[in-house]
This record gives sequence, structure tokens and C-alpha cells, in this order.
Amino acid sequence: MKLFRPRKEVYLDFASITPVDPRVMKEIVRVTNKVYANPSSLHRGGVAAKAIMEASRHSVAEVLHAHADEIFFTGSGTEANNIAIQGVLLAPETRAYVAHTKSSTPAESVKSNKPMHVLVSAIEHASVLEQVDELSKRLGNTIVVEQILVHENGIVNLDCLKTLLRPETVLVSVMMVNNEIGTIQPIHSVAKVVRDYRKSIGSVYYPFVHTDACQAALYMDINLEKLGVDLLTLDSNKVYGPRGLGVLYKKRSVEIGKFIVPVLLGGGQEDGLRPSTENVPAIAGFTKAMAIARDERGSSEDKTGDGIATGEVVRLTKLRDYFIKTLIHRHAGTRVNGSHAPHERIANNVNVTFPNIDHEYFVLELDARGVACSTKSACLRDADTSYVITAIRNTEGQSVRFSLGRTTTKRDIDETLKIIDEIMLLHV
Repeated sequence: MKLFRPRKEVYLDFASITPVDPRVMKEIVRVTNKVYANPSSLHRGGVAAKAIMEASRHSVAEVLHAHADEIFFTGSGTEANNIAIQGVLLAPETRAYVAHTKSSTPAESVKSNKPMHVLVSAIEHASVLEQVDELSKRLGNTIVVEQILVHENGIVNLDCLKTLLRPETVLVSVMMVNNEIGTIQPIHSVAKVVRDYRKSIGSVYYPFVHTDACQAALYMDINLEKLGVDLLTLDSNKVYGPRGLGVLYKKRSVEIGKFIVPVLLGGGQEDGLRPSTENVPAIAGFTKAMAIARDERGSSEDKTGDGIATGEVVRLTKLRDYFIKTLIHRHAGTRVNGSHAPHERIANNVNVTFPNIDHEYFVLELDARGVACSTKSACLRDADTSYVITAIRNTEGQSVRFSLGRTTTKRDIDETLKIIDEIMLLHV
């Protein structure tokens, strides 16, 4: 039997990594060739490099509705997550705050060294979950980590969050968009719950709220004036930008040296929060990528003169919904993981569980026929099952994630559907 192959390789793994946009690459090459000096140097070349970097900082801040001095460039989204979490937990004010709190239980009230309390959602990215797990091992009884449960639709349980908050809670981390199932979390509501709790206990700063927004920046308008978070992370390689560049947003009130400290040591770059010579070409490329994302995403509310919604969000949402509807129709028992509600699922995510088939083998079969997708986050290479699926199902489970992008067409989806039909037929 001759296997069907698409006319070209079909890449449906954009949530894992995006290709560098040609317009972004042009900007990277331009800056690389013309402004290659160290931005910390005092000579003209260094001044020129720093000028580009600071202009980029202002541009990124404008896109995010933030202040330029709240934007910090890092080596990746994972590094930004580490600075946000470890930076807060290792800060001197954090330990002092916990030491002076009124403990939530009589047993804890007699302890001289009460543990810091950290809350993370059960479906956070591995760079958050594995980090806090490792910190709890290293720091022993000085830190307690608890997970906020999520509903079956993959949305964080706000009632659970309210129940878990206590005076010793210093940090709450909930991602804006889940990288596997694409669910959009109610971060504004999370921040409000925490803000109300602060008021109830008379705390000005703690708990801080952090969100990993790496999967959100392409398809959502991130307005930090309204969102209510203290810390937010982004990753360039999720927005058609260069590899090796991330961003940490740090609210002005989270003072460096007091409420947050550097995780790496060896330099005073980025206001002392992130030492290392800044990658100016990558920063310029990321800035270009963010501007393109803002200009091209559109939204369901954007209308042309003919009353037709436009933009990449609308285009991909239509492809996503067509893909999901056809899969469910053709293959009985196919289950969509995560919320079906349009405002609770990112535009490019299709995450499904097929009945009676090994999903890793299924992905390899797709790859052999020219379609690239994933079974779970690429960061979980050694895991047999997805902890995200386990969290929403209360049982171990497998899934396949198809994530669409700028080059995805309806023909790509139709050819992928035909290949899926073929694989299913062969394994009946």
C-alpha cells in the first residue's frame, strides 16, 4: 500500500518553537553587522549598541503597556522564570516578611523559622514545577510548595487558590496560556484574588503574582496596566524571534536587592538583576518580532469596513475549529483536551486524545509521512505521560498536540487529516 504524503512537509509544532521570521532575521543581521560593540563600553560603538538596546526596551514596554525600566532581557523564558521565582524566594525581605507573619496554625506559631509558602498551578511549565520542586529539596523545611488544582477543562480553580492562600504565602505562579492544552488562564482574576487577600491580612506586597506568558504573546494583547501581576516572563522563540532571548517584566515596586535578587552573579548588567553581556542583535530581533505580532494578530473584535473580523487570531481560530470538528466527526471517541470555549483556548492549539492507540507511536507515524507535531511538551523528553493530562483527568493519559502557525493553511490541515485517517485505518 502506497502511503499518502503531503505536497510539502507540514509543521504543526509551533508551540514548541517558531521559525525566525525573515523580517526579524533581516533586523538581526543589520544590527549584527553595524552595531557589534559591547553596550557597556564607553566608546562610540558601545554607546550606539546601548542606544539600540534601550530603544528596544522602550518598544517592548510599549507593546506590553509597561514602563521601560520594568523590562529586563534574559537568555530565555526559562531563565526569566528562574529569576522571577528564585529571585523572590532568596530575597532578604521575603524571609523577613515570613518571620513576622502571624502563622495560620498554632503549631507553626511557635516556630522561629517559619517556611515560605509558594503556590503554583498543577499544569505549570516544567521550568516552574521542576524548579520549585528542586528548591523545596535544597531549602528543606524553609519552603513549602503546594499546587493549585485545575478544573477538568484545564482552567485553574480559583476557589482552590482562595483556600490555599495563607499569611506565609510569598509567591503565586500561574501561567497565562498552558503550553500543552492551550487553555487561557484567568490571570486578572488570579491577581484580584491575591490582591484581595493581601488587603485582608494587611500586606502591601506579598504574595507576589508571577505569570509565564511565553505562549500568550503571539495571540493575546498583554496589558500589564490592567493585568495586575508583579512578574511576567516571555520567550523570543515562541514569537518568531531569535533563539536565546527572553524577557522578565518586573513591576517597579518589586525592588531589586530587597524583594528580588539576581540568580546569576558576575556583572551589573540589567540594573544588576541579570549579569552577562546583553545580546543586542537578538534583543533587536525580539523587539521586531513583538511588533509584528501586535500588528498582525488582530482579534475577533477587529472589523473591516465590510464587517468581517480580520487578523491572524481569527484565521487560526477558524482553522483550529475546523480541525477539531473534523477529527471528532471522523474518529469516534476522540477527546479534546482543555476548554472548548473560544475565550478559554488559544487560537492555534489542538490537543486531542485518540482512543486505543499509542500516541508516541502515532506521532512517529505522522512524522514518517511528513507531519511534525508533539505528544507533550518538548521539555518532558523522559516522561511517558503528560502531567497536564493527568491533572485534568485524575488519571495518567496521553495526547497529541497540533499547534498551528503563520504558514499553516487549510490544505495543510486537510492533508494532515487524510494522513490521520490512513494511520487509524491501518491500526484498527
